[in-house]
Amino acid sequence: MITQNTDALLKELNLGDLQGKEREDVLATLEKRFDDVILSTVLDHLSPEQYEAFKAALKSENPEEGIAAVTAGVPGLAEIIEMRLSQEYKLMKEVMS
Repeated sequence: MITQNTDALLKELNLGDLQGKEREDVLATLEKRFDDVILSTVLDHLSPEQYEAFKAALKSENPEEGIAAVTAGVPGLAEIIEMRLSQEYKLMKEVMS
């Protein structure tokens, strides 16, 4: 998400003038925050059985495939994640204004 349009993202958060290491640090922080929102959203919507499968997938040889299989079983999860990311982004914009 972060890698697609970093200049526009930083500009919208009133951070467009950042350069060098400071810019990299802010982008890394934003990416981690968005990753945390995604992970917490996924975990909030898993049943106990899905949670156990998710944990097993993390330890597997191909975690991406296992995680995709588990999350595919959660109806509307992609839309829920999108909504949560949108809310987080709105909050960031409000705070940075």
